[in-house]
Amino acid sequence: MRYIIGLSLMLNAGLLMAVLGVFPFLFYLSLLVICGLIWFIRNTFQMVREINEDIQDLFDSLFSLQTHTQSVYEMEMFYGDETLKHLIIHMMEIGEKLEDYKEKYSLEETWDFEIEEGPTMTGGRLDEEGKEKE
Repeated sequence: MRYIIGLSLMLNAGLLMAVLGVFPFLFYLSLLVICGLIWFIRNTFQMVREINEDIQDLFDSLFSLQTHTQSVYEMEMFYGDETLKHLIIHMMEIGEKLEDYKEKYSLEETWDFEIEEGPTMTGGRLDEEGKEKE
């Protein structure tokens, strides 16, 4: 099926160039390139979105493991066990590193905007209460 579509596109390009000239052919060629780039970008974004979701699931699983290990350590049977204590400390260090990576590579960026009071519609400034100064 792909070969038929490719052959059709090439034949249409040749017919356009033979019948209408070079400029319609170049226009046709540019449309094909643009459509190809749109398809590529769309697939790339989809792949990045899936990778982001997988990484988020991994983070959630590791934080769940950290919470579970902490709860096991707090049980009467294991309270004060040095091996579990060191395991929890290690899990907390890994959790902090993962949180740093999560903030660094997250696709959901937060923006900090500072709103400055500027001129109003009448050209005046506002005072502290929000009323227009004269």
